[in-house]
Amino acid sequence: MIKSEIEKNRTLDILDGIEKSKQKTIAILDASGILEKDKRDLILGQSDGMAEDLKKQLEQYESLKNGDTTCLKFLNPGQQLIAVRILSGLTQSELAERLSVSQTAINRDERNEYSGASFEKLSRVALALDCHLEVKIEGLSLSPDKNRRSGKDRRAS
Repeated sequence: MIKSEIEKNRTLDILDGIEKSKQKTIAILDASGILEKDKRDLILGQSDGMAEDLKKQLEQYESLKNGDTTCLKFLNPGQQLIAVRILSGLTQSELAERLSVSQTAINRDERNEYSGASFEKLSRVALALDCHLEVKIEGLSLSPDKNRRSGKDRRAS
């Protein structure tokens, strides 16, 4: 997931490098007489896959910057917080200022997509983004017997 303009520009540079490398590889394949589509696809497939993934990330970032929220439901909670920051038009520095932390701390948290962050921390970030965090646990029955694990009772051992 692209999280900033700096990452966007790095991604564009990487895509440019992939394309240049692909063109060189095609020239080598042509010069070597390797013309079979299956062989060429096998050789070029990995770089094509990487490029496709990076293009999707760029598209997602630009969509968020333009206010499109459709991708939110497919993101994990940490990614959703990053997406809300981007949707809000806030930079990492501006979010850091709202939270009274360093931009480096925000960058680290976002790089890890808030993995391992406490609920309290996630809630503070959400509040700074003018949204709220909600935890919903479903699937439990009101009957204690239905929630108990089946099998031998370990206390009886």
